[in-house]
Amino acid sequence: MGSGTGSRHLRIFEESIDWFAQAGKFEYDFTQLLFDKSEDANKAAAELESGKPFNAVYDAWRGKSKQAKAFSRVRQDQIPPELAKALAGLKNGETLRVPVKTDFGWHVVHLSIANPFTPPPFEQVKDSVRQGLLLRVGRERLQKLKEQAKVEYPPGAIPPTAAAKANAAKAVPPDVSAKGVDAAEKKD
Repeated sequence: MGSGTGSRHLRIFEESIDWFAQAGKFEYDFTQLLFDKSEDANKAAAELESGKPFNAVYDAWRGKSKQAKAFSRVRQDQIPPELAKALAGLKNGETLRVPVKTDFGWHVVHLSIANPFTPPPFEQVKDSVRQGLLLRVGRERLQKLKEQAKVEYPPGAIPPTAAAKANAAKAVPPDVSAKGVDAAEKKD
């Protein structure tokens, strides 16, 4: 590959860094209990409010929750906005005292640490940037070829989609009606 290719990879990487910087300034390590019912989430939160440590509440509720999981290096753009806002309001080592509602359910969350997001150095990721670029170029070329393709069939030939529809219509026995297969079998 020519020297211009390396600079192209670097330019794409730098564009990615700009995107990451806009998406969120921190990466979060947190543990959560996710519940379907607000009642269960509120009961777990009440235990925290009474002074019980998060680890004890986590151990007691993890079998009853929809999800009990620790996450690491999660950026704000990777989680629901309501959860991102709640995490941004916590200090390292703090636990949400009120469950947060998202489309996934009710979250009871403990923030272990929030670190400023620092993208990896280009040398560390240049091979994956190159691979991503090759995949993107390949997909674009394939799409262009599909758009330009003209498929011709010999006279009398049935195109595959029409043949598939014809075969599907033949596969249903004519005696099978809305009454179902049992009615058709009884006639035989």
